[in-house]
Amino acid sequence: MKKLVVGITGHRDIYEEDQFELYQVLKKLFKKLKTKYDLTVLNSLASGSDSLVAHVILDMKIKYQAILPLDLDIYQLDFDHIDRIDLYDFVNHAETAKVISKEGDHNVYYHASKYIVDNCDILIALWNGEKQELEGGTYHTINQVLEQNKKVFHIITRRKSSSFLSGNNFEVREIKK
Repeated sequence: MKKLVVGITGHRDIYEEDQFELYQVLKKLFKKLKTKYDLTVLNSLASGSDSLVAHVILDMKIKYQAILPLDLDIYQLDFDHIDRIDLYDFVNHAETAKVISKEGDHNVYYHASKYIVDNCDILIALWNGEKQELEGGTYHTINQVLEQNKKVFHIITRRKSSSFLSGNNFEVREIKK
């Protein structure tokens, strides 16, 4: 079976009440990919979208690599208590855990995003569709993948910090350059 490396990006502030539906959409998408490919997922395991994807791939027994922007002892400080427990569990179940940056590096999240972009074959993005130029953010990551002529599966996802939504919540779109 052909190998496929799937990168993950998405918002950290997704609505809790959307997580069940997003879980189902992700499960359906991964199930479809899993019938055709031997999957490995690259995931930074951040709160929100990354964490939700981690739950799905763990439940489906899909291999994944933890792509950490910082050493775990420092990275975990970005998480609340419950998310921190999940983070350690996710890292412990990962096929490998790779630390991309070190404390003091400029924009460690950009470096993690860049690693995922450069090493994935396709990207799954949980994104509201709002174009924000934050280096290492969801929109930036999508654009980097598209510049490399790779496919993006965009799952339209509401976020708490913005009322913007580019379509119907939970809709899956395929984006190509």
